[in-house]
Amino acid sequence: MRILIIDDDPMLVRLMRAMLQSGMDGEIAIASAGSREAAEELFGMLGPRGRPDIVLCDRELPDGVGEDIIASMRTFEALRDVPVLGVTASDDAKTHEKLVRAGALLVLTKSALRSQLLDVIRQHAA
Repeated sequence: MRILIIDDDPMLVRLMRAMLQSGMDGEIAIASAGSREAAEELFGMLGPRGRPDIVLCDRELPDGVGEDIIASMRTFEALRDVPVLGVTASDDAKTHEKLVRAGALLVLTKSALRSQLLDVIRQHAA
């Protein structure tokens, strides 16, 4: 399974990476990007063979918001139908709605990642 993590918090990226590597069966390939710019560069390099099975996208990055990153991702043919899970520190329903309207399947709060991340990925990744 290929997973792309877009988050600017290196500690959270390490946590998600460790959870995924220890909690998922089979081979896991994880790439990460810490900014909108880095994510968009990565999108441009991914073709159909390197596309992720699922993307975890933070809402707040230093140079953009998750909604814009999801919209940018959808402009790349190979990424149009890749499932996206929004990730945010906010419990605010409006923030979650913005990510879902932009194309996230659902939104996980960072405080709930430990209890929900693996189950959600198993349910939604190809």
